[in-house]
Amino acid sequence: MDLSLDGLTTTSGIVSATVAGTDVSGKAYAGTTSITFTIDNTAPTVTLTDSDSDNLTSGSSVVTITATFSEAMAVTPTINITGEVSNVAMTASSTASVWIFPWTVSTTTSGIVSATVAGTDVSGKALRGNH
Repeated sequence: MDLSLDGLTTTSGIVSATVAGTDVSGKAYAGTTSITFTIDNTAPTVTLTDSDSDNLTSGSSVVTITATFSEAMAVTPTINITGEVSNVAMTASSTASVWIFPWTVSTTTSGIVSATVAGTDVSGKALRGNH
């Protein structure tokens, strides 16, 4: 017997498959064997926060950027800060959905910079858009 979960693109959550059948002599299977799957069709989301109260920094300041994802990440998320860092690995916290980056502000960069992160959840879904 083959089990196919194709076509379950709109279902998310826990689903179970159970077995039923009759042998060639007409006797029904009396067991209750089942298997449970968790289906994840939802891309993760993220909220970025930082340790600087007014978001005005100067060279050599250390600002901790925290990325709180809606679910656990499969691999280390990366961060980009305009003119500062590109695709640098974030640091894990004690929670698989919270990652941090201690950013030492450059003494040579001036103006407005923005931070974006990229990551993939445990089922392979990547963040959508620019976060």
